[in-house]
Amino acid sequence: MIRLGVPSKGRLMEQTFDWFADRGVRLSRAGSDREYAGRVEGVEGVSLVLLSAGEIPRELAAGRIELGRDRHRPGGAKSWPDGQATWSRSRRWALDMPT
Repeated sequence: MIRLGVPSKGRLMEQTFDWFADRGVRLSRAGSDREYAGRVEGVEGVSLVLLSAGEIPRELAAGRIELGRDRHRPGGAKSWPDGQATWSRSRRWALDMPT
């Protein structure tokens, strides 16, 4: 099971949900806005973990999530030409999506 870390509120969460929806994967909250549970539809083997934006890099580094939306790229990395760059550290991935 791949655990996907997404910001739990605000513009980053909305943009991430939209980005995945454009690719046929629906992310949604499960429960109230105060709960950090979510659902993933359209792909098997992925669970959604809603976190504060600042927690996502720490959770990636600690190995508690495998994929996450990170608002900052390490070391000033450049985006790939299509604006959807990814980077990896110890087999953990962060999405860099245009804002």
